[in-house]
Amino acid sequence: ICWVSDAREVAFLSHKLERMMTYSSMPVALMGKRGFTQLNPAACAFFDIKSEDEFIGKSPASRELNTDEGCAAEIATHLQRLQNEQQVLTFPWTHQHNTETLPCEITLVPLFKQQEHVATLCMWVDLRALEQANAARLEAVNLREVAEREIAEKQQLLESSQDLLASRARSLQDTQDKLQAAESDLATKMETIQDLQQAHKDISGHLHSLQDD
Repeated sequence: ICWVSDAREVAFLSHKLERMMTYSSMPVALMGKRGFTQLNPAACAFFDIKSEDEFIGKSPASRELNTDEGCAAEIATHLQRLQNEQQVLTFPWTHQHNTETLPCEITLVPLFKQQEHVATLCMWVDLRALEQANAARLEAVNLREVAEREIAEKQQLLESSQDLLASRARSLQDTQDKLQAAESDLATKMETIQDLQQAHKDISGHLHSLQDD
């Protein structure tokens, strides 16, 4: 809260305020009872206006600086609270001007002359860069999650392929074992057939010799 008491203090604070309005990189505006009376270049850049004259007489609660009537009414309650409590207020807000959303933090500083609230210093902290950085961070997190899901899916597919390959390898081995068993059984049976053929040949020869006798 700025209390202005004598002429020297008035001159000092006016000089400090003028330097702030001229050189500060933070958006700053002076607001009287009828609205803005002065905006610095940073404030004009923040609201994307060519001249402060476009905003003279307006206030943070003007409809054209807010999303809708409800938001304008809400910030008007903050201004009324400033009038009632006569203390510095800081709160997050989102202005809207020319369809562009302007997330920010507003600080309202009451200025007094002989204990009378004569003006309000409005300061904005532009949070667009912060929100853009946060959006980029969220996008990176989402991309990482997508990549992790893809890796997990590919790993699962690889494991399934490996399981299938192992199953087919076991099936091939079983088939090979069955083939070997069949070949072994066939060989045994061939030997049996050969033995029977030899026995048949021997008996036939023996019978032939008996017939000759």
